[in-house]
Amino acid sequence: MSNRFLERFLYWIHKNPNLDISQKDFYFGILTDQFSKTEWDILFYYCSTSQGRRIRKIIETYALMEKYHLDSVMMKIYQNGLLEGEKFAPSAFDSAIAFT
Repeated sequence: MSNRFLERFLYWIHKNPNLDISQKDFYFGILTDQFSKTEWDILFYYCSTSQGRRIRKIIETYALMEKYHLDSVMMKIYQNGLLEGEKFAPSAFDSAIAFT
């Protein structure tokens, strides 16, 4: 899945006025359920760059990284401060924070 497609699809779901929050969650779920562990790693890395800022904001809004494998190499690099770039808000990993 290309970053361009992913960004457009995430943005479409996010900005669609005809979808309520449960419908958006449903469509985000369909999309993220298709990701392999490697695709999650690539998305995680891409979102830490300036090019991935728009996607990162959507991910933080809807806690889409909640399904991300916390034992992944990228997460360990991120948690140890070795990944340069922009950091995720805590809401990206926890829907209890995102939807308050």
